[in-house]
Amino acid sequence: MLSSARSKKSYFTCSFLIVLFVLLLLFSRGSHATGLNENTEFNSVLNKYYQDYRVNNNSNSSSFASSSTSYKILDKKGIDITKEFYDETAEYFNSGNLDDLMSYYYDTVGTFEQTIITRAQAERIVFHPGGELFLQPKTDMSRYVGAADPPYDWRLKINYNLKARMTYDTATNTLITASGPSLDGAIRFQSYLPGTAPGQYKTVYFVNQASGGNVSTNRTSATFTFAFDVTAQFAIWNSGDWIDTIDFGRHQYSFSASL
Repeated sequence: MLSSARSKKSYFTCSFLIVLFVLLLLFSRGSHATGLNENTEFNSVLNKYYQDYRVNNNSNSSSFASSSTSYKILDKKGIDITKEFYDETAEYFNSGNLDDLMSYYYDTVGTFEQTIITRAQAERIVFHPGGELFLQPKTDMSRYVGAADPPYDWRLKINYNLKARMTYDTATNTLITASGPSLDGAIRFQSYLPGTAPGQYKTVYFVNQASGGNVSTNRTSATFTFAFDVTAQFAIWNSGDWIDTIDFGRHQYSFSASL
């Protein structure tokens, strides 16, 4: 009898733990953040993209639309990855993991496009991860090191996101205007300086920005150009709170988009 009672108690304890585990699992899945909190236009479009996909998901189609809104995502070779992008990044989105989502975006995507049709005219916003930059400073960095210091890698690795806009006539399927591009979101950068270096890069800026969009002669595509100077704030450890500005030169980047 005592053995039977113990078995029943063990059975109910085990059952209770299993039920509790299932409830916790369901709760944890339901409590994930659904959305990206960084206040950029790209994140706003991404939030809409994931919401529309969940509502209109068709596993047999690489594209989808929500009423007057549609999306097209191309990889760096121009191949349509609209559905693949969702499959590869939905978990990042559901958990609010912006870092891994953006890493996939920078590594894989050529253009991310959202089109909104209003009667006879449509507006397409084109997001494009700017080319990855590995920049050496133009400033003479020898001023910050002593004779006993080892050689330092002063480079910066930079990623940035651009946005441009196109409007087109839906009846003739021809472009009307092309504008931009401009920066969207923070400039992401990586320094190769060790913690023992005489200073560290704190912030990167694009200054003296110039941009333009040109519609092709057959009015089916547009080319966008973005020029900018790169500077970085450099905090020098052995000089208190002194911040110096480091010049990384002027750069120009171009990309295209088509209907």
